[in-house]
Amino acid sequence: MNKRGPVVLLVTLISALSLLLIFFLYNSKELERKARMQKETELSQKMSELSEKETELTDLKKQKEETEQRLNDTLSGLEATLKKADESAKILSEKIQALTDEKEALKKELEAKASQIDELSDKITALERDKSDLLSNLKGLQADKETPLYEKIQKKQEKKLPGGPGAKILYSLDTIKLGKIVVQKSSGRPSEVTYVDKIYGFIVVSAGTRDGLLKDSVVNIIRDNQLIGKAVVQKANENLAAAILLPEWTQQDIQPGDLITRY
Repeated sequence: MNKRGPVVLLVTLISALSLLLIFFLYNSKELERKARMQKETELSQKMSELSEKETELTDLKKQKEETEQRLNDTLSGLEATLKKADESAKILSEKIQALTDEKEALKKELEAKASQIDELSDKITALERDKSDLLSNLKGLQADKETPLYEKIQKKQEKKLPGGPGAKILYSLDTIKLGKIVVQKSSGRPSEVTYVDKIYGFIVVSAGTRDGLLKDSVVNIIRDNQLIGKAVVQKANENLAAAILLPEWTQQDIQPGDLITRY
């Protein structure tokens, strides 16, 4: 009876330890399973986010390709327009040369007639002397006190003014900060819009690098002393420039003849 007691106690202790070991093993596997499920959930979320990013990247690539295509189309149109403008400039240069030659011919003709003009000048001088003598005689024949001749002429001119005699003509200009008008050095004329492409949204202006219009230069488009648009120069040669209109600044339809200014 006494010998069986320690054996029973040992068996009970072994059983308890076995149960405790089984409990710890089960608990460890349960924790491992939960950790694995959490990792799988996080991985699934990451995969979903990655898929969304890939979709966004695909959309961005598509937008980039469309933008590049539009830009290439616009640049092609600009190049074609500049080519036409160069041809027009060449034709205009030939016309200017022809006019210059004609001017030289007229100059020679005027020089040939210089002697005739001198003779006419002498005759005019003689006529002026005769006129002076006649006026002196007329003044001597005036019996009453008339208003001097120059006063009569002055009053006659004053009657033509609005408001009658004594009226004055005043000029006033409103000062508007719209930038300085770009003056073309080759002609001395104000630069203006010469061509408008409404499809691609660009213009050609009659000024170029010689007038200070370089690539990326921002110009103002003016009509009736009002700002109606802005544009950025994309290409320019010596006398012409092509610029893309800025939609956010374009308030009216741009037309040939609108002036170009810069700050």
